[in-house]
Amino acid sequence: AEVVGGVAVRVSVTDSGCGIPPDRLSQIWESFEQGDMSITRAFSGTGLGLAMVKSLVQAHGGEVSVKSDVGKGSTFTVCVPLRQHTKGGRVQQPGTQSGREE
Repeated sequence: AEVVGGVAVRVSVTDSGCGIPPDRLSQIWESFEQGDMSITRAFSGTGLGLAMVKSLVQAHGGEVSVKSDVGKGSTFTVCVPLRQHTKGGRVQQPGTQSGREE
């Protein structure tokens, strides 16, 4: 997320799992997709979690990314800009003097 003169929250989560092959990285953000699509897959799940995370993060003006090494694990990072809410329904970006109607 581009944060110019503002404040953002960045959270990274790293696992030591099987990792995601490079050719699958762009597909893991789609509904019902998983990093390992083999029929002998040892882990369950519907493939909706990352699609929901991406949608929610983008709805708040943020970004989500992944770095992965097959056989070593993956790191997922979420970055979301913060907004200050003030009385009267006005939103003020941190570090600014005036808010705008939302």
